[in-house]
Amino acid sequence: QLNEAGEFSFQEIVDDIRRKEALKDGKYKLSSFSESLLEDLASNVHVEVFLSPIDSFPDSLLAKRKELLSLLRQMQDAAKGALRLNVHELESSDPLAPTARKLGILNKAVEDFYISDKGHDVKWDRDLYFGTAFLGENRKKAIISFYNSGIRIEYELILSILSVSGP
Repeated sequence: QLNEAGEFSFQEIVDDIRRKEALKDGKYKLSSFSESLLEDLASNVHVEVFLSPIDSFPDSLLAKRKELLSLLRQMQDAAKGALRLNVHELESSDPLAPTARKLGILNKAVEDFYISDKGHDVKWDRDLYFGTAFLGENRKKAIISFYNSGIRIEYELILSILSVSGP
């Protein structure tokens, strides 16, 4: 799956991710291409996920939240110990909230953020954390401050993990 120059084509990654299928039990299936990339990580990666509790999540983002958690657990398994995952559920009053903010994880309650609710855009006025920090052993760092509904979560995760796992 390498091109002539011996590199992975990001288009191949995107195409493979697009082919992923939902499992019978409603979980999201990690693509086989992503699994193969994770099996060969150059170094360990620490993943810190910051999420609002499920009962504080807008309905329009619940499926994305479920997809994120499912994919990360599958990625952790595929990486065979090279991916260390910590999931933090927090609100702005939580002691970890300042850490999330320093890392660049956004609380959408402090900015104008609109969600779709029954066909109408509604301003979200509660805490909403939905981001991830990645740290490689080489001290490289990648941040997904908030998962945008327009970008596939698996693609964002794989790019972030690969960007911090190299030399």
